[in-house]
Amino acid sequence: MMLLFRIVHFVMVYKVVVWLSGSSMERLFSTIAAASFFIYVFHEPWMGYIVQLTIKELHPTGLVAYFMPLLFAAVTMGYSYAAYAILQHMAPAFLNVITGARAKRKR
Repeated sequence: MMLLFRIVHFVMVYKVVVWLSGSSMERLFSTIAAASFFIYVFHEPWMGYIVQLTIKELHPTGLVAYFMPLLFAAVTMGYSYAAYAILQHMAPAFLNVITGARAKRKR
């Protein structure tokens, strides 16, 4: 019985990998990969300030304190990706320098 589950699991993982390796998903992942390094580098200074300021000023408790990290992560990813997109549009050469040429130009 355990062998059957392993075989089914292997087949499902294989099908997911094949589906993800399609051309449209490949373009999406390459775009996300280039942006993810920038988001990783860009978010740290801002995230630290926002968390410290919010905790000192609001003193969240209960449900707000529970969902605050999710909200911070969403907002941080949003403005970091917006900064990446602006740099990609306005200064692609500078973006290539600061990300180690990970950013690809749009065709």
